Amino acid sequence: MVPAQAQHYCKPAIALDIGDYSSSDLATLWLATLPPNAVLNIAGPRESEAPGIYNASRFFISDLLDN
Repeated sequence: MVPAQAQHYCKPAIALDIGDYSSSDLATLWLATLPPNAVLNIAGPRESEAPGIYNASRFFISDLLDN
């Protein structure tokens, strides 16, 4: 699902559930479609609203970039 604001401005976007193992594969495929100089904006809930999200996101992104 593409976030509404990104769709409105015709920007590439992807919404993922980092708790879903297949999200890593989807993110890898999506990143391959972007130009080499693309700037990424990664957003999500605050740690105070979703305890543990910081470490989960950090692990997800680190794993994604290592592959």
